[in-house]
Amino acid sequence: MGIFKPLGEMVFGVAGIVAGGGVSLAGSLLNIGLVKEIGEGISKSGIKSGAIVGQAIDGAFGVTEGALMGDLSTLKRGAGEIAGSAVSIVSGAAINAANVLSGVAESVNALADGDKTRAASSAKKAVKTIVVSMFTAGEAAIADSADDGAAEPSKTPENSDGDI
Repeated sequence: MGIFKPLGEMVFGVAGIVAGGGVSLAGSLLNIGLVKEIGEGISKSGIKSGAIVGQAIDGAFGVTEGALMGDLSTLKRGAGEIAGSAVSIVSGAAINAANVLSGVAESVNALADGDKTRAASSAKKAVKTIVVSMFTAGEAAIADSADDGAAEPSKTPENSDGDI
């Protein structure tokens, strides 16, 4: 393994923690569980994204080194690292798309059954996957919670019915 994969994990991990931590903090301060969980997903996805990007960079250096030095084994190893990162990105995107479609389908079925709670829960999972996927190379790190990200309704004079 080259230097860029662990370096990518570190850099993207820090970036994920900063970006995700800010979103998570906003969700906590506003008492909106969905926003908090999106932030946590961004934080967790940063490290994996960094590993994938770092692996691709290591592979590019391997291919370049192998080509310049005429070392076929280094070139092949670099090409394998690039292919591995590409597979991670494509399979992650496919998993994310399947999770979104599944959440939307479940939400539609729940609405057809008149189950608004299940519909909202499924829609929230789809939304979390979509948002975290925008910050992720690969599969989005989405944690299911007991309440699936629903915030406790705020009871303020402007919002006395508890809706957010």
